[in-house]
Amino acid sequence: MKKEPIKVGHDSECFAYRKGIGLFPMIGLVGGTKHTPLPVPGGTLQEDNVSIEMAIDCTADEDEFVELTHKVKQAMEAKVKEHNCTLLIEPSVEFSRQVIELNAPESEESGCEPDFNIYTKAENRYPSMHGDNYRHGSGHIHVDCPIAVDSTKAMARLVMIQDLFIKVPQWLIEGNVPRNEVQGGFGNYRPKSYGVEYRSSSNIILTDDRILRHAFRQAVRASKMVTEAQCPNVSLNHISDIRKAMHEGKVDKLKQYMSYYQIEEIV
Repeated sequence: MKKEPIKVGHDSECFAYRKGIGLFPMIGLVGGTKHTPLPVPGGTLQEDNVSIEMAIDCTADEDEFVELTHKVKQAMEAKVKEHNCTLLIEPSVEFSRQVIELNAPESEESGCEPDFNIYTKAENRYPSMHGDNYRHGSGHIHVDCPIAVDSTKAMARLVMIQDLFIKVPQWLIEGNVPRNEVQGGFGNYRPKSYGVEYRSSSNIILTDDRILRHAFRQAVRASKMVTEAQCPNVSLNHISDIRKAMHEGKVDKLKQYMSYYQIEEIV
């Protein structure tokens, strides 16, 4: 039986910035919502709390993955420009309290479906946005992996491998940002009918094609390894040590584990 190619997609959140004002909420200005996204060439746009979110069509081709991202990102840039803003791609930003309060309740609501953590084996319970001025930009990676749909063990391996192959190399560039303490820690995922939505990655994938291509290749690599039962036996003690090394900024320690698990850096 011929194997179907592994498709990868992503949805990523960014922010609008207006000169003389600062961070600008996109509430009611995108023309698309989570339930009814706005179709654009290559994907969709929607509002998400105060941010603007893009999603691309899934593809099995790395070059097309990049091309689709550029197309939808251009549509996102055009959309914020309609409101005299520029696009800001940061993993964590701090809005003024006045802006948050003026745009409540939408600015303090989370419209996401539940997601989960592979290590706690429980639904994630995020802190309330009430009284919090920080907002975070994700770069969720969607990847085909049918075997993970019906096997909790395969799903666990898939998410853990993506923690190693995607999140760790991104951390070397991004460092310890506030998002990592809220939404961007290890193990965050949402099961899908086709595989998984890996949710620990940030919108850093939109800042450089090297990072974008790396995420595509590692998602495919992880899916293949799980499907073909060729995953490394990841130690939970190692995961704990890696998380600690990241938190403490111990790059040398982290690179030792990267060598051990053959984790590819972003170059």
